[in-house]
Amino acid sequence: MAWDICSIESVTRMIIVTDYHPEGSLYDYLQTRTLPEPETYKLVYSAISGLCHLHTEIEGKSYKPGIAHRDLKSKNILIKSNREACLADFGLSVCSVQSKSEQKGVDRIPVNIKSGTKRYMAPELLDDTMKYEWFESYKQADMYSFALILWEIGSRCVTVSCENKNEYEDYSVPYFSVTSSDPSFEEMKTLVCDQLVRPSITPRWERSKLLKTIEKIMRECWNSSPGVRLTALRVKKTLHDFDRKNQDDPLRGHLLLDVE
Repeated sequence: MAWDICSIESVTRMIIVTDYHPEGSLYDYLQTRTLPEPETYKLVYSAISGLCHLHTEIEGKSYKPGIAHRDLKSKNILIKSNREACLADFGLSVCSVQSKSEQKGVDRIPVNIKSGTKRYMAPELLDDTMKYEWFESYKQADMYSFALILWEIGSRCVTVSCENKNEYEDYSVPYFSVTSSDPSFEEMKTLVCDQLVRPSITPRWERSKLLKTIEKIMRECWNSSPGVRLTALRVKKTLHDFDRKNQDDPLRGHLLLDVE
């Protein structure tokens, strides 16, 4: 909304003023709430819409570079009062540079490529195989992190068992059950790259068309090979198509109209 630079006791302060979202972060939100399917869809669709806009380079007079977040996690997604997601904290972001080349570069190569939150880092960051000079690589790493966020949201989505009981998982961050509270790079590399471990998915996800769709997206986006992962635009289109096909489902309602 605004920015300013001021000096307080001879210390320069750089200030950015943003919208205030009283619901707090997705991390806080999921710890105290379970989600019906409509709210789950709305959160997921609004989050991927934001990431899709971020990643997309917009040509023309009002040029916007592609932007990769580089630190996607549930603590960096805020919840608006209308229950939509809002991406936040762009301190580590990089931008694409205008180029006629098919492989776009980045505006600056980060001094420390391994910046961010270790628990959410893509395999290619953990094992130093990322092609850090190409902007596409940063977008692919974002999609891995986004898959883990989908897992966090999906674990709190309520499904109904055969006995008509509400089912959901207790909230936890990704890999919580198999790592220390503050895992090291080496610990995450061994787990994610060497052992190919990913967050567990319980059988109840199969009882929900929405969760089955989210699970398929997750598995493609947390693939060890960056080039195999879905793009943000592809994920958005998949969710859009899913909603169009399931608007007559009484458990879901016409959700797309609420978020567009």
